[in-house]
Amino acid sequence: MKFFDCFRWNFWYHCTFRCTKYASLQWFNDRINLVVHQSDYVVGCLTGCYEFSDYSNALKTGYDLIEKEWPGFIDKGLGVSLKILPKVLSPGTEIAYISRTAAELTGLSEKTIVVAGATDGYTSAIASGAVESGDFICGT
Repeated sequence: MKFFDCFRWNFWYHCTFRCTKYASLQWFNDRINLVVHQSDYVVGCLTGCYEFSDYSNALKTGYDLIEKEWPGFIDKGLGVSLKILPKVLSPGTEIAYISRTAAELTGLSEKTIVVAGATDGYTSAIASGAVESGDFICGT
């Protein structure tokens, strides 16, 4: 068994997608148990913890970074259960140690701690020095 075999997961229980359209959330609402982004899915394969996301990824599905919560209109206005959305963590927050199976398949130590990540756009902003409110970057 190879590490990437864990990616053959039952679609109807968990689904990875990159989407900003609330209509997709409405469609998924009654069909799955949890929405995860690609990086969250990899974290799940490494740790067995699929229920977490970082806020830079959660923004893609409508997470409110100012209030640090899923907006009320998602469940009240759109009828999408907040239960299918991940628990949102700050990038760098420890999630769990790598699982024994993932350690064996990847050659990583079982003492490896997996942390919440961040999207490329978010990390490139930090790398450019845009770290204060009002900082601006212009790029492609």
